Amino acid sequence: MSEETPVLQVEGLVFGYTGRPVLADWSACIGRGATLLQGDESSGKTTLLRLLAGLLPAQAGRLVLCGASLADTPQAYRRQVFWEDPRSDAIDPLTVRDWLQDEARRHPRLVV
Repeated sequence: MSEETPVLQVEGLVFGYTGRPVLADWSACIGRGATLLQGDESSGKTTLLRLLAGLLPAQAGRLVLCGASLADTPQAYRRQVFWEDPRSDAIDPLTVRDWLQDEARRHPRLVV
């Protein structure tokens, strides 16, 4: 995979809760490296992360992670996903550097 090839491709993602749309036809190409997701409180950040991790079903759209489509090959897609619930306080005492080093030890293919 070249540096220019997106790691994650999101096409036309749609999701909402009853009476509250969160994403409407949202698309993105996310490359290698760290990506910052920020927004106001209750703006849908955790929902988006859960959708991208394949933990929450989208109402429409397509997710492809390193060539694996969530819809076509969900197990291959999910094997490549790291998920840490942002609402958990389990990693609060760690610095970003410590957390990344720990993840690199646990996941040898992770590039930090």
